[in-house]
Amino acid sequence: MYSTRSWLSLTSRFQAAARCGSVLASTLALTSVYADAEVVTGPAPDYAPQYFADVMQPVLHDLNRVGILGVSMAIDIPCRETIFLSDGYVDLAHSDAMDPSRLFQIGSQTKMFTAAAVILLMREGKLDIKDPVSDYVTGLTGTPDATIEQLLTHTSGVGDSVSVFDPPAKRPNYAVSLDDHLFLAKVEGQQFEPGTDWAYNNLGYIVLGEIVERVSGDDLNEYLHEKLFNPLNMTSTWLGALETFPETQMARGYVRDDTSSEHEDVSAPDLSWASSAGDMVSNLEDMLAWSRALLDPDNPTGLTLADFRHDIVDTGAKGNLETYGLGFMGWNFNGRILWGHGGNIHGYVSLTMLDPDSGIIVAMMTNLKEYSADLMPTLESAFSIALRMGLLVQKFDEQAAQCNHSLTRR
Repeated sequence: MYSTRSWLSLTSRFQAAARCGSVLASTLALTSVYADAEVVTGPAPDYAPQYFADVMQPVLHDLNRVGILGVSMAIDIPCRETIFLSDGYVDLAHSDAMDPSRLFQIGSQTKMFTAAAVILLMREGKLDIKDPVSDYVTGLTGTPDATIEQLLTHTSGVGDSVSVFDPPAKRPNYAVSLDDHLFLAKVEGQQFEPGTDWAYNNLGYIVLGEIVERVSGDDLNEYLHEKLFNPLNMTSTWLGALETFPETQMARGYVRDDTSSEHEDVSAPDLSWASSAGDMVSNLEDMLAWSRALLDPDNPTGLTLADFRHDIVDTGAKGNLETYGLGFMGWNFNGRILWGHGGNIHGYVSLTMLDPDSGIIVAMMTNLKEYSADLMPTLESAFSIALRMGLLVQKFDEQAAQCNHSLTRR
C-alpha cells in the first residue's frame, strides 16, 4: 500500500517545479518522478486529482508568456472523474476568466471527422478509399492516379492550396471556393508522385469534404450531425461557415498586425478557405465524447480507433509526429504513441489525443493573443506533463488501473 505521505513526497516534487514558472523545469521534474513511479505500486489517495490540479495550474498559467491568452484542458482517466482545468481569459479585455465550457476554433481536428465521414460512406458501399479521386472530383492537376486513401494519409502529392493561408500568414477575408483551391494547387504544382512520399496537405481534406457531399447527397455539416454529432450527443460542435453557432460562447482568438501592432479578433471569420480541413467549432466536452467513443466498440457510430489506423504511414517528419493514419496523427509522447489530431488556425491552437494502452484522453484548447516561436514546443511540453500526470494517477489508483477502459469511462 502506497502511503499518503509517500504520495505527497512525489507530488511535492511536481509542485516545486511548477511553482518555478518554467514548463521545461516541470517536465524534467516529472520525468524524474515518473521514473520513481515505475518501481512502486499501490493506490493514490482519493484527493490525487487535487494534486493533479496543483501541478498543472501553474504550468497552464505559464503559457501566457508564449502568446496564449487563455487555455482549457481536460484529462480523462478511465473510472475517474474527468479533471477540467482552465487559466487565463476569454478576451483581451479580461472581461471573463476562461472556463472549460467555452467554444474554440479547433482547426485541423476537423480532419478526424471528415475522415470518419469517408469511412462511413465506404461501409455503406458508396465508395472505396482505393478509388481514384478523379472518379469524384476533377481538376487536381498532375495527379490522375491519386486515390481517396492517399488524400486521407497525406501521400497524394497534390499541391496544397491552403499553405498560403496557414498561420502565421494572413488569412483571406473573402469566401474561397473549391475552384479557387484547385487553381491555387495548380499554381503550386505537384509535390511528388502519389504514394511516393508524405507531406501534410490541407487541400486533400477539402477535396474529401467535396467527395462526401457528392456521394452522400447531403451538405457535409448535415451528414456529420446525422452520423456522428447527434448519436454521440455532441451538441456544441459545428462547421463554422456552414452553420450558425453561439458566438457569445466563443473564447476570442486574435492575430496581431505586424505593422500597427493592433490585435484583430478572429473568433468568427469566414473559414470557407479551411472548409472540411479546418473549419470547425467545438469544446472540450464534445471532443472527449468523440475520443471516448473511439475506445468503445459499442458506441452508436460503429467507428473505433482501429478504423482510422487502417493504413498507417511513416511521415518521415521531425518531432513528435511519426505516423499518420486515416485522419489521425500518431504522436510519440515520451515513447507512447497517442492518436488524435492537433489544430492550428488563426487565433487558436488545440490538441486532442488518446492513449489506447491506458485509455487516458487529454484535450487542450487555447485562444491566442499572438504567435511566438516558442508557442508549439511549449504547448507540447504542457501536454506531455498532463499525460504523464494522468499515467501516474492511474498507476497508483487500483480502481483506475483495473478498469476496462474500452468499455467503461466512469
